[in-house]
Amino acid sequence: MTTHEALHKATEVGYAVHGMDATAPEGWSSSGVGVHAMFLDPIFWFALGWALGWHEQPSGGYDQWWRDPWHRFVDYVAAGKTPDDFFATLT
Repeated sequence: MTTHEALHKATEVGYAVHGMDATAPEGWSSSGVGVHAMFLDPIFWFALGWALGWHEQPSGGYDQWWRDPWHRFVDYVAAGKTPDDFFATLT
């Protein structure tokens, strides 16, 4: 999955950010909130997880099933990788 696809999936289930335009021909553009700021938003991760069906997978009693991928994302970035590197691991 690309970063653009992940952003699009999150918006498909209702995630919205003022100033974001998913229909722009060049992809995601921002006039106020940067795309990277979205990656810090827990609601983005909830929406993405919902779109990808993470809530339907066994979570071992952990009711915040969207947190594990969010934390893995932070670990990727902390290790010097890019958001694109992380989203490429998602299917």
